[in-house]
Amino acid sequence: MVVPASAGLKNHYNIPLFALADEDRGALRLIHGLSTAEKVRGFRGALLATLKADAASWADDDTVILSSEHLIHLQDSAEFDRLKEVLAAMGPRPVRIVIYLRRQDAYYVSAYAQHVRGGSTAAWMSPESFDHLVLDYQVLLDRWESAFGRERICVRVFERGQLTGNDAVADFMSFVGCPLAGAVNVERNVSLGARETEFLRRLNPLFPRFIDDRFNEQRRSLVQALTSISNGPPLRLDSKCALEILARYRDSNAAIAAKYLGRTDGQLFHEVPGDAPEQPPALSVDEAVDLSARLWAFAHEKAPKPTGESRKVRKAERMARMTLEQRRALRQARQARGVAP
Repeated sequence: MVVPASAGLKNHYNIPLFALADEDRGALRLIHGLSTAEKVRGFRGALLATLKADAASWADDDTVILSSEHLIHLQDSAEFDRLKEVLAAMGPRPVRIVIYLRRQDAYYVSAYAQHVRGGSTAAWMSPESFDHLVLDYQVLLDRWESAFGRERICVRVFERGQLTGNDAVADFMSFVGCPLAGAVNVERNVSLGARETEFLRRLNPLFPRFIDDRFNEQRRSLVQALTSISNGPPLRLDSKCALEILARYRDSNAAIAAKYLGRTDGQLFHEVPGDAPEQPPALSVDEAVDLSARLWAFAHEKAPKPTGESRKVRKAERMARMTLEQRRALRQARQARGVAP
């Protein structure tokens, strides 16, 4: 089994970066500095050369695994053609597309939190908050089926009860014929609580993700600090809203269950939304003040402690900013206290 690092380290982001439309200037491209068509062309050429060189060292029967959630954004035939070009660079290997589907209400909650982390200012459950979400999974599957054929599409359901070992990683490895011998330590995404999500959403206009097509490092620090201090309850839809979302896609889900999983009962998902009360991303003034204070304390704790030399430098800087009258007043105050000037 081969998991090529040249495709991307934690997430094989280089694959969608290669495949996305030439004119795409979304967050993924900007994060990696691909802000012009010339840079995109240069990136594509370099990636193909690297992948071909890597593939030369692989055995013909090696299973090559590529994984990226960003591939969900591929839409037109030209983008899928570029994806096939990347796959061809790794040799003539049979291709299987494994797609994990999550219950739409749970996916909305997770995607909303991620979009706010990415800079979105859309309010909870607003029409804007559903933009760019593919909740009709039949539309998603049709795109991939048109590009690769029905026989290459494998649907898995992202639900603990339907996953091998109740875990997505264990399920995937078992599905591709490389079952795990024991528990595996996988780095999981850390979610913000409901209050912290709303706090960040309101700060997003003040801390844009990009400034002049460059990643805003101040924002990165803010999100990291907010994640570290997050201790509020998680985001949660109430059962009524969750069921309304699922009702919109009942027929589509039933068709997928029958077509890809051979289920005649029309049940793609077995679990149903719980009856716990909704936990929307609300924020009171007192909660905002509390989060601000804890962020300040976190930043102060993480800041490098001043050395003797840095104290002298800061003192010299303060003295340089003082007027003649301020220096004279300071000297007189020190003399009155019996302190040497």
